[in-house]
Amino acid sequence: MAKESILKVGSNEMELVDFRIFKKEENGVYEGIYGVNVAKVREIIKIPNLTELPGVPDYIEGIFDLRGIVIPVVNLAKWMNIKEPDDGSIKPRIIITEFSDILIGFVVHEAKRIRRISWKDIEPASFVAGMGSLDKSQITGVTRIENDEVLLILDLESVCTIFGYLPAKN
Repeated sequence: MAKESILKVGSNEMELVDFRIFKKEENGVYEGIYGVNVAKVREIIKIPNLTELPGVPDYIEGIFDLRGIVIPVVNLAKWMNIKEPDDGSIKPRIIITEFSDILIGFVVHEAKRIRRISWKDIEPASFVAGMGSLDKSQITGVTRIENDEVLLILDLESVCTIFGYLPAKN
């Protein structure tokens, strides 16, 4: 690995897994651009066969066994009340995250790449999103990427506390 590709402690940069969630709209498909801190990501996999769980909210897709560990799977699009395209254009993946030694999978429509972002290029989420399930507490920041598009940095750990998988942060 080249010396300049190693992320140094105190480098004032963070690495994000860039992923997409597509929203079906009347005039086409909107591409939502999101990121999560790579330090919280264990791996990204294709969607395995899931075992459905009775009596859970519809955004919980089910569970599966990953090398002896049972992992619950949350569909982020459903959780955010996003109407998903049904034209076969998405390439769904599961981002396996680890918080407090608990593994949770999140279904996303496409996992793009890992981005290295300077902290100076990250703005706080100063807007209030009072609609839907996603609110300001789950958005840790925003940053601009190529073509002047905006990437929302999600705090998936806070999403997990809402589901009751993790204790609430103090």
